[in-house]
Amino acid sequence: IFIDFPLDLAAFNASKILHCLDQEKQIPFLDTIYENQQQWASGSDINEINDNSMQAGARNIHYELLGKNNIEELLVYDDGHGMPKEMLGVAVTWGGTHRQDSRKGFGKYGYGLPSASLSIAQKYTIYSKMKDGEWNKIIFDITKLEEKGGNISLADIIDGPEECDLPKFIKEFETKN
Repeated sequence: IFIDFPLDLAAFNASKILHCLDQEKQIPFLDTIYENQQQWASGSDINEINDNSMQAGARNIHYELLGKNNIEELLVYDDGHGMPKEMLGVAVTWGGTHRQDSRKGFGKYGYGLPSASLSIAQKYTIYSKMKDGEWNKIIFDITKLEEKGGNISLADIIDGPEECDLPKFIKEFETKN
């Protein structure tokens, strides 16, 4: 039996994700959390991602952890207003923002999403659509750095943006919300 008792914001954020997972994913998640505690212990990473969702008007934010023996990818999805296709490339770039004149939230600097995402996983995918629009995605994958070696550009580790179909579990979430 595992009973968590978070003593700080970082532990509380990890606890929130833990309780959203299916039971068979909880122990691998805890293993990963403990192995990488020094990297995430600032407590702000998941808050940066949550802040983006809340600034987009989301009422529901969900987390999925993918991987067989280890957690290889974190997916976060919400019911916010989404981004146009051309904004996806800006969103994954450090300093990329359309909120520079905003005084609300943290999104005005453009560092939260890419920094927070890469502190949690080496690969992240953003799926987004505007109301009555088509689904688009962009993938940021730093594991390609090892494949490419030598001189690379940001374009080498970003796939998209492009129109796409949603994974089944996100489609199920969309139909419920």
